[in-house]
Amino acid sequence: MALQHEQHIPSHANGPTSIIVADDDKSVRLVIAAALKKQGYIVHTAATAAGMWDLSVARRGALLITDVGFPDGDALDMLPRLQSRLPELKVIVMSARANLLTAVQSRQRGVIDYLPKPFELKQLIETTQRALSQEARGIQQKAPIETPNVTYAPLLGRSAIMQDVYKNLAFLSTQIVPVLIQAEPGSSKTEVARALHDMSGMDAQAYCAVNCAQIPPHEHETHLFGPNGAIAQAHGGTLFINNIELLSSAAQLQFVRLIEAHRESHGTQMPHNTKGLWPKRVLMGSRDDLRRHVDADDFREDLFFAISVAPLKLPPLRNRRQDIPAMANHFCTQANESFNTAKSLSLSALSALQEYEWPGNIKELHFIIRRLVMSVTHDQIEAHDVHHALGTQKQAGSPEGASSLTEAADLHIRNYFDALGDNMPPTGLYDRILEEVERPLIVRTLHLTKGNQIKAAQILGLNRNTLRKKIDLLTISKNRSDYKE
Repeated sequence: MALQHEQHIPSHANGPTSIIVADDDKSVRLVIAAALKKQGYIVHTAATAAGMWDLSVARRGALLITDVGFPDGDALDMLPRLQSRLPELKVIVMSARANLLTAVQSRQRGVIDYLPKPFELKQLIETTQRALSQEARGIQQKAPIETPNVTYAPLLGRSAIMQDVYKNLAFLSTQIVPVLIQAEPGSSKTEVARALHDMSGMDAQAYCAVNCAQIPPHEHETHLFGPNGAIAQAHGGTLFINNIELLSSAAQLQFVRLIEAHRESHGTQMPHNTKGLWPKRVLMGSRDDLRRHVDADDFREDLFFAISVAPLKLPPLRNRRQDIPAMANHFCTQANESFNTAKSLSLSALSALQEYEWPGNIKELHFIIRRLVMSVTHDQIEAHDVHHALGTQKQAGSPEGASSLTEAADLHIRNYFDALGDNMPPTGLYDRILEEVERPLIVRTLHLTKGNQIKAAQILGLNRNTLRKKIDLLTISKNRSDYKE
């Protein structure tokens, strides 16, 4: 991507700044190196983890821009040893396998930023300039954060739209501020709240979740603020209040009074009640845009400002279809353990799941997978089983009657925009549409070659390493037995 204009180049006293670029994909190295050199930097490149290490310890760069996975090692695993020898070295991570763990490990290791592939060269240049600036010194300070030791289903996957969510979670886990989690019904906000609690190193502390939709409004005050209420139960730990938009007016007023009283006496972000009992962390969940409830006089504006310090918006499942296979297989494993079965999802079944709109989001997916595991009599769940469970043999919006791939794609895209109504699609639409075409193209080519990736790469006209990375990124099976028809 051509850059619009030249930027001011930070440099050492003895000349231009040197940067190390490490990636096992030659084309990626060449493109990034060319872009950085155009900006006036000196660039050294490495194709292996060992080469990255040698260039770094030889002090060939003030900044290291590195991929994560190399044939001879993992860069994130190497960073602690590297930074112990070179504490002044600044690091940017780029990865096609970016997920929640990548975000957590990057923050643990004091990485300036991580860029999920693919990314714009303009974004890389801006991140590079920030990393080399004086301001970046504060960013590299390591904050305590726990590596997730359990699997949180709504946080599985590597879709582009989830990358900011992963980054925000890793950051918020080190901050004691009110967090407002906004997502459609069925998006598993409770599980995301629990993940944030666990990642904060508070998994041994109290965790109490309250759902305003399941409590009569006249009982909200007692349930939250009573002597044995949720606030007292969550003392020193985390309190999660879901469907906060339904909180009664009386409970809202009590909440505001406690916050104001605490600010006057303590000057910090959340209150203590009269007995000194208050959660260390307060999280809220909303299925709607809470600002709309404020505008409609259903929710207090002062409370809205108090609890909206750190908003965290979760995308609906239909906008992160790439993540569906990972979640579906996770739910299938859980169901097998629960029902003492050994079912699996075929590639065609996973594709059928990706085609569905999922109005009930992750909870609906969980339910459907459990139903399939219980009801299907054969060991491998196929596409027709999925269509039957979903109550349709042909998914709405399928390109019936299309006479060409272009017409089919046009019909699919028009149906997508029609389904949005007056809403704008989330950013990253171009990459998501390409992924929808790219995944079945690679899968069908692998079927043709019976899983032989070398032959598939030749047919597709791709570099072998590029195909391997795309297979990882798109969560496509590497098992050759899956492609025997």
